[in-house]
Amino acid sequence: MSFAHSSNHKAMASYRNGNLEVIDCECCGYRHLWPIPSEKEVRETYERRFGGSIRSHFVEKKREDAEHWQRVFQRRLGQIREHRGQKPGRILDVGCGVGDYLAFMSGQGWEVYGIEPSDSFHGELAQRSVPVLPKLVEDISDDDWSQLGQFDVINMSQFLEHVRDPRAILSAVEKALRPAGLLVIECPNDFNEFQLAAVVSQDIPMWWISPLHINYFDFEALERLCRSVGCEPVGRSTQFPLEMFLHFGDVYVGNAELGREVHKKRMAFEDSLTRSGHGKALEDLYDALAGCGLGRHATVVARKQPGVAGVVTETGDDYD
Repeated sequence: MSFAHSSNHKAMASYRNGNLEVIDCECCGYRHLWPIPSEKEVRETYERRFGGSIRSHFVEKKREDAEHWQRVFQRRLGQIREHRGQKPGRILDVGCGVGDYLAFMSGQGWEVYGIEPSDSFHGELAQRSVPVLPKLVEDISDDDWSQLGQFDVINMSQFLEHVRDPRAILSAVEKALRPAGLLVIECPNDFNEFQLAAVVSQDIPMWWISPLHINYFDFEALERLCRSVGCEPVGRSTQFPLEMFLHFGDVYVGNAELGREVHKKRMAFEDSLTRSGHGKALEDLYDALAGCGLGRHATVVARKQPGVAGVVTETGDDYD
């Protein structure tokens, strides 16, 4: 389908990696694959990505990097406390995977719940006693949402880049957020300046364009998306800009072994600052990078605004 015949999408620019095309869509307010894969293609890709040996590899690397992820989770909790105080509450993690983040938050006194459609992860979730709704967000009924109730925080990490209609997903999920509750979204920060510069200086393709990712967000695009569902952005953060290694001469694109090595260097950098008592400097650095639109991931914290409709719980209480 050409854009001349699509009333819902309008390309302001387009980009390619091999046979994959991404457009900067004026109608959507973010970049996405074109054509957008069918629902069947998305489900098949999701199962391939998170099933079998790939799932085992994913879990193994997460365990190897356990200290790194604990630091990531601690920083995320710090953001939440900054905007809602110290008291624990209820948190929903959409696309919770094996439940690492929810296990961490449970250890901090939070009541946790996950949404995870992949059967491959349900065994680990059960072992951790993490309650989970085993459905795609698109398949969750109004009754399901009512039974889940309302949450103080809804987390979506590495999730929205995989779905066909991010705004529809957010509109559904936002209804389970209490008034003044926090929406925390993290996605790859793609098409950032470090990436675009590396394409030119290292003569490499736009490697981040992948069939695994339908949507490509930056901070501004995520903030627009939050506002479109009645949640006002109140904070940003990021993680180490791995693309810097490309400019140091460590061209890890297409080289998984080198990619793992630069990731270890990044973890060593964070560990050195944290263990030496300079973790605040690390947080300030990442916040400053986020303010410039840089960093490997875009994390946006947004607060639900007054007047945004909530859901009615099983008891009939309307939190709005």
